[in-house]
Amino acid sequence: MSLPLTVYTNLFTLKDNPMTENHYIEMLGIWYLFLKNYGGLVDGDSVIVQIDSATYEFMKGTGEVDVFFNEVEIATYNQPTKPIEGMNARYVLAEKLQEMAPNRMYLYLDLDVLVCRPLRQLYDDIMVRNRFLYTTEEKIISYAEDILSANYLADRIPLTDIQRADLSGTGGIGSGCFGWHNVDPSFNLFFTDIVDKINTSPLTYYTLDQPFFNEAVIRKKFDNEWSVYHIDSRLVGINESIRPDIPYVLMNYSGDPGNGQLHMNKMLDAHQAVFGSDI
Repeated sequence: MSLPLTVYTNLFTLKDNPMTENHYIEMLGIWYLFLKNYGGLVDGDSVIVQIDSATYEFMKGTGEVDVFFNEVEIATYNQPTKPIEGMNARYVLAEKLQEMAPNRMYLYLDLDVLVCRPLRQLYDDIMVRNRFLYTTEEKIISYAEDILSANYLADRIPLTDIQRADLSGTGGIGSGCFGWHNVDPSFNLFFTDIVDKINTSPLTYYTLDQPFFNEAVIRKKFDNEWSVYHIDSRLVGINESIRPDIPYVLMNYSGDPGNGQLHMNKMLDAHQAVFGSDI
């Protein structure tokens, strides 16, 4: 029997930023449309939209948005003042979900990650049990560099010569798509550690939370290879045009963190290609 699946995403507007200029608000509708039409969700599955309370209040009150909110679960949090606070919220929620409702399959997807095929094609339902899921980004090594670069691991782990040689040339681990299953509520400590390190670190990174995420996954992998499950990178496209013949389960329109206009333009092109109409 297939594990019940919970998919969640994260939307926020920084304090003092105009809500009307937050392109990610409009992206949420496109993200959900692709998930609903192509995600293969079944009875017992759920969708959570994590959203800061101010943005949630801004969005409520129109019939179309309220119908959408009735179809998903809402998890609110305090409006962040800095991008890293908003990004860190995804791990805070992961920590709570695992503690309160273990033994489900959880999948986090950034708002610019579109679902193109049934999500259960990403993993083997038996092999993922009690493991953390991640995928690497070999497709963009030419400009994002490998996992040892500042965009990914960023020297957050002291490596032996052997470890460094093994990792060299490997795609970095994107934090915009990850998942997990574990029957033990205490697995939430994996996310607690990420949250704590982000909250206490004096360092800042162009890719915001991603180096902390790469550190956590690689440490777990070093500790116990079996505890992690690598989603086949060939199932995840990155910044390609959506066509009927693409083999991807997910299309990740990543790049330039926080540039909402750039991400929105990619999403609009995808919506036009698939649904044949403007928003």
